[in-house]
Amino acid sequence: MASLAMRTTATAGMARSGSHRAAVSVTHAASAAVQLRVARASRPEMVRAERAHVIARADAAPAATAAATTEGLHELNQETFYPYLEEHRQTLVVVDFYTDWCGPCKVMYPELVKLSQEKTNIKVVKFNCNKQNKELGVKLKIKVAPTFHLYKNNEKVAEMTGAKIDKLRALIDEQLAA
Repeated sequence: MASLAMRTTATAGMARSGSHRAAVSVTHAASAAVQLRVARASRPEMVRAERAHVIARADAAPAATAAATTEGLHELNQETFYPYLEEHRQTLVVVDFYTDWCGPCKVMYPELVKLSQEKTNIKVVKFNCNKQNKELGVKLKIKVAPTFHLYKNNEKVAEMTGAKIDKLRALIDEQLAA
């Protein structure tokens, strides 16, 4: 702080002597030095704040995922697949055949949730082609994930493979118009 006081005194003396440019230079240097000291002193606090922010975001992520799952798609299995189709026979049912390890399936999931919320006249459900459901997956000839089957009146009316949301929307619109 002593050097800051000396710089301030020097600045005042230079300003009186008409050397305004030198005074401004010394003032900026003193201001920069003070800001640098403040930044260095508060760096640990800034790091702590950033860590807290990152942790808060990470803690919020599972809650957002849980909300998406709760409000998301109904999941079918071997036992519930055909009864569900029967129950919703008058409605177009879109079945997403996925696997837990499939990257494109994970990318498609939020889009499917959004689609199900936008188009309330259809049902969008998911079916995990895991070991427990493998038998039905083989019977339905699911070879690629994601695969989408569209059912109406208990019959498959359309199908497509791949993570192409625009193509799926077009297929759904085509079936709704038919």
